Amino acid sequence: MKSNNNFIKKYRLAFLFIILSSFFYSNSSFCQKASLIICNDFESETTNLTIESGIWEIGEPDKTVFNGSYNSANSIVTDLLNPYNENETSVFYLIFKDDEYGGLPNYLDIYLPFELSFDHRFLTNSEDDFGSIEMSLDNGSTWYDVLSDDYNVNGDFYLNEHYFESTGETLYDSLDVFGNSDGWVHSNISKDIDGIVWDNDFFRPDSLILRFSFTSGAGAGNDGWQIDNICMKMDIVDDVSEGSIEDKIMTYPNPATKFIVFKLLQNTINTSIQIFDVFGRLVEELRPVSGKIQWNLENTSSGVYFYQTEINGEDYRGKLIIE
Repeated sequence: MKSNNNFIKKYRLAFLFIILSSFFYSNSSFCQKASLIICNDFESETTNLTIESGIWEIGEPDKTVFNGSYNSANSIVTDLLNPYNENETSVFYLIFKDDEYGGLPNYLDIYLPFELSFDHRFLTNSEDDFGSIEMSLDNGSTWYDVLSDDYNVNGDFYLNEHYFESTGETLYDSLDVFGNSDGWVHSNISKDIDGIVWDNDFFRPDSLILRFSFTSGAGAGNDGWQIDNICMKMDIVDDVSEGSIEDKIMTYPNPATKFIVFKLLQNTINTSIQIFDVFGRLVEELRPVSGKIQWNLENTSSGVYFYQTEINGEDYRGKLIIE
């Protein structure tokens, strides 16, 4: 206990100096995170969205059940006026590549998770008529099922959440898009890019493509699938100066509300991560297993915190924001 108190005293002034320095110097050595959010509400020109084939249409629907959109007038629908066709697959893409949007290459390079949210409803005749969302990280060579709950670290770090307005229930699992949703569903999906990369021998993603498909079987059609307010959120590295910790340790999400993941990017042995509040008080000490650990924030107050760790004999510090 005495040794731990000395440790706290030793770093208290150092962390207070870090706080003051952050107000006076723009070239901070902290690894900052910024969010890139790309949305389509279908009321204006769409962003990175391409309709490839079939009956997807953007506009104001006027069908038996789909006779309006979730917000404002427009959405994307399997035909704005008529039931879907039989024996047909309709496809549209959301495409994000390295040469588009500043900061996106950083995102693809460090394999952070991504989040997809959208409002939708569906009405089909049977399981033969269904919707699907797939993701590719290699320009369309390999596809992963986004609506499934695969590639979520330990099953707890990232969750698919589907809230059904009609029942007030939330499904934390895979979602089958067929049958009758009985109203709007609000879906929030998080996928662990890092898990996919690890499972595929550390390939480097060169793009991020989402493929939305609606496939119909034989028989008379129904209203199909309607989607509104599609948003994709990703964390990117921002304002990182030379000599920073970006190649040593990664933290995400940051800012955070429920948890923060610490990922060490170099091999380390017996490494611990100390977390301090703005007064230099030690509030948590973590020991990563296999280079990664999650700090759960359930009993942690919102505010600014700092972490410190030693990697290969050198000290590294960073800032955390809890909302």
